[in-house]
Amino acid sequence: MQNFYEILGIESNATSMDVEKAIRLARQRGDVEETVLMQARNCLIDPKMRKIYNHKMGIKVAARVRGGSGLKSSMPFWIPVTVLVVLLLGGLVGLHFARQDAAEKRQEAQERAQMAKMQQADAQEGIVHSAQPKMGAWESSQLMYAPTPQYMQASTQLQNEFSMFKQAKLVLSVPEGEPAQLLMVLDQNIFCENDCRIQLVFDEYNRFALPSQAHGNYLAAAVSDSILSSFEHDGKVTIILPDQDQSTFVFEYRALKP
Repeated sequence: MQNFYEILGIESNATSMDVEKAIRLARQRGDVEETVLMQARNCLIDPKMRKIYNHKMGIKVAARVRGGSGLKSSMPFWIPVTVLVVLLLGGLVGLHFARQDAAEKRQEAQERAQMAKMQQADAQEGIVHSAQPKMGAWESSQLMYAPTPQYMQASTQLQNEFSMFKQAKLVLSVPEGEPAQLLMVLDQNIFCENDCRIQLVFDEYNRFALPSQAHGNYLAAAVSDSILSSFEHDGKVTIILPDQDQSTFVFEYRALKP
């Protein structure tokens, strides 16, 4: 009697569905006679007939692996291994490009921040240079309205005698359509880092702390509308510098009128 399991290429614990599938494959290959396939189907599809057939053939049915199939796999083992390797390599390549893209974006952000910082420094430097041509007529100038956008005043009223500075000069720049700027010119270079702020005190109710930029012996700071309005009446303003001695100057000014 022929061994139908070997002919169909299945295990002895193959299910009825496995038998049907193996028979269809054998028909497609055409390497098994139809009469043999019919005999195999009659012996293996019906559980009672299979039990009788296995007993006659002396075939012991192997225990089934849970979730497995009795049909022998025709897929080479290297195919799933290759698929797994390709997936892993694809993930590693994707991770590499993602990290590279993130690094490029960080670099671009740093370059934009550096450019913005340089532009801000250039703008402050422009304020300094625009004030320099008028320094010669400083001593005779007063803080008062004029067609030009700059107003100047000198101060020799140094409040703390141990300061390294002995004289300071003040420029209020009010360009049309642009924010006002306050510029201080000192008789020596000023050095300040991080929180470089000058303090403006008009009276006990009007006190301001302005972030400023140091350029040699110049200090430049943007002026808000509330500060600008304080210059609309004759008065005095006390300016405290961000140095270790807290150098303090008092400027008398005449009203700034539109």
